[in-house]
This record gives sequence, structure tokens and C-alpha cells, in this order.
Amino acid sequence: MKNKIESIWKEVLGLTEIPEDANFFDLGGTSMLTYKMCMLAKEQYGINIKPIDVMENPTLQLLTVSLEEGDEQNKRNISNNKVRRRRRHNDE
Repeated sequence: MKNKIESIWKEVLGLTEIPEDANFFDLGGTSMLTYKMCMLAKEQYGINIKPIDVMENPTLQLLTVSLEEGDEQNKRNISNNKVRRRRRHNDE
């Protein structure tokens, strides 16, 4: 996921290199570019990034970790919901 996000940052910011610990906004990112980056992430890779995610996790490293943790939590929630539905179905 990191490489995908990095490629989008490069495109949006017009840079060839993005240090892992560099702040998106210190590199020239603006609120409008944040929205563009989120849109491109969805269009190009199907990655759902909200502008608040970038604001709260403004480095490539932080954003990647946050999104990966969110994916893992979503997978656990989906799995738990399936188990609950099966239990309810078996109880009926």
C-alpha cells in the first residue's frame, strides 16, 4: 500500500522522491491537493482515504500504518459480523 500512496503523492505534489517521514503539507500539500490525492487513491487503486486521514497522519509512514490498521479492523469487524449472523441463524 505504501508504494501506491507514494506514487499518488508524487503525482499530486509534482515530486520525484517522497521521504517516508516527510509531512505532506510541508512538501507543498494543500487542502485541495489532499482532496485530489484522496480521489486518485480511490480511482487508481480502490483505496479509501478521507482528507481527515491525511490531516491526522500527514507522513507517508503514518498514513500507510493508519490505513493498514483500518483495513485489519474492518476485516475483523466483517468476520465478527458473519459469526454473529451465523449464531443468530443457528439459534432460530
